[in-house]
Amino acid sequence: MRAKQSRGFSLIEILVVIVVIGVLAAFVLPGYLKGGKTPGGKQVESPIQRGHSVECMNNLNQIRQAYQITTGADEENRPQTLDEFTSSIPTSMKRCPVGGQPYQFDPATGRVACVQPGHQRH
Repeated sequence: MRAKQSRGFSLIEILVVIVVIGVLAAFVLPGYLKGGKTPGGKQVESPIQRGHSVECMNNLNQIRQAYQITTGADEENRPQTLDEFTSSIPTSMKRCPVGGQPYQFDPATGRVACVQPGHQRH
């Protein structure tokens, strides 16, 4: 009596599965990468937009820390421009990575902010 031999998947079966997965990914990924809106109407950032937003947020945090270190408790010698206390920071870090706009600096409060839409909350 011969025992049944189980055989593996053929090359054609594997290729068909890969093609089906590729077609499904072609439908799903463009919408995912571009962002969009939820059924409730809330704006959703794409992974690429979120990455730029995180880079902007990190730049602002580092500039704020540099400001705190530079000024410390010295109320009299506060810098009046962003360049006065960020001379050691690269120029590319003084601009938003998305829009290329320079960050705004308020010398009265020491607040550094981004003007790019969607980045004001940083």
